[in-house]
Amino acid sequence: MYALITQMANDRNAELRRDASARRLSRLARRRRTAIQTADGSTNEVTVRRLDLAIDHDALTRLAERDSADVPAGELIGAEVDGSLVAAISLGNGSVIADPFTPTQGVRSLLEVRAAQLV
Repeated sequence: MYALITQMANDRNAELRRDASARRLSRLARRRRTAIQTADGSTNEVTVRRLDLAIDHDALTRLAERDSADVPAGELIGAEVDGSLVAAISLGNGSVIADPFTPTQGVRSLLEVRAAQLV
C-alpha cells in the first residue's frame, strides 16, 4: 500500500513539473516589446524574443560578421529594433553580439536583464 501511494505521489509531482515547464516555455515564446529612447530623443520599438537558429540563421550570421565575432553557442535571445536584429545574447554563457553601427547600449542592457530572468 505504501509503495502505491509513493508511486502516485511521484507521478503527480512529475505531472506538475511538466505542466510548469510547459507554462514557462509558453511565456518565453511570447514576444516582449518595449520602447527605448535614443540619444536624439526619439523612441524605437524593441522586440526581445527567443531566436531559432533555423529561422534566424541569416540574421545571426550577418550580425556576427558585423561584430567580427562568432555566433554564440546555445539558446539565444535577440533584440530587434524596428524589425532588424541588432543584438543577441547566449543564455548558456552570456556572450553577446551586437551591431557596432547601431547604438545598442540600452538594448544590450535589456537583453542581459531578460537573460538573467530566464536562467
